[in-house]
Amino acid sequence: MSLKKTVFVSTLFVNCYFIGLFNAHSQTASRLVTGVDVGVAWQNKGYAPSLHYYQMLKIGGSGVLQAGWGLRAAQSVGNQTDFTSAPAKFANKTSTTDTLQMNRFTSTSLNMNVSVQLSLMNRIDIGANLDLFGLATGGRRTGYHLGSRGFSMIDSLNTHRTFQTARPTVGAFQLIGNNTVGNLNAELYGRIYFTKYVGMKIGYVFATNEYRTDRALVSDNRRFRARTQMIYAGITFRIPN
Repeated sequence: MSLKKTVFVSTLFVNCYFIGLFNAHSQTASRLVTGVDVGVAWQNKGYAPSLHYYQMLKIGGSGVLQAGWGLRAAQSVGNQTDFTSAPAKFANKTSTTDTLQMNRFTSTSLNMNVSVQLSLMNRIDIGANLDLFGLATGGRRTGYHLGSRGFSMIDSLNTHRTFQTARPTVGAFQLIGNNTVGNLNAELYGRIYFTKYVGMKIGYVFATNEYRTDRALVSDNRRFRARTQMIYAGITFRIPN
């Protein structure tokens, strides 16, 4: 084969490759839905503003069913909240559940989540998302530790009725039920779009907040958890792909 023919064939092959790659990318991009939710959840003892970036993939020809992932940055602020023993071996029994009473708490978290939703007429979304893992930070707070069993030989330091300092648990892992560790959220939601790119989001948030005491307390426990349910409202923005 001559040099000219070799160059021509090579050039044709490279062009075909990049055209195919571009088409594949275009087809994938057309099946992606990307957006950002900005809003706040609240209840009578606290509130939780959040920023949620998500990316959904249309499943099937109609694209009604969509699944994807997201990143949620959230802050939780609460008042007069009871945190109870978090480890499953204590939380599963009332007789072994102690309480850390917090007059006020604040934590900031960044978590990765998964989502599934139904998209109707490209105007309405109905779905749910669940945080899987992440990190949290926050200042040290003082709470009143109330032991469920009172003084005993197990509580040799007599910590069952004392003020204790604690900070938000740093790592978060969704392990279902009382095995869950850290600060995580789950959400049921609906979106309605007023324009192609802007809409309103309403939802119901299931929040889990966890604090870790600076010292081991009764039965060497240091983790305390509070679960709250809140109404959510916000604005949603679609991002063109």
